[in-house]
Amino acid sequence: MTKLELVKEKLKKIPKKELDKVDDLLNEIMLRNKKPHHKLRFDWEGALKDDEKMTSVELQHKILNDWIK
Repeated sequence: MTKLELVKEKLKKIPKKELDKVDDLLNEIMLRNKKPHHKLRFDWEGALKDDEKMTSVELQHKILNDWIK
């Protein structure tokens, strides 16, 4: 028996009042497996290169200090 057949058999045994929960769960699983519609962009890359010469760690510290203030 295939996985799909096993799932179908299990679905037949679920009470009708619980089918909405099963449907919601299936929709959630399908959304997780959905691929993004666009490629990620990196147009921000190097934006600080000309402004300030700092490492990524220094930038993280600066951001953290700004948040604390």
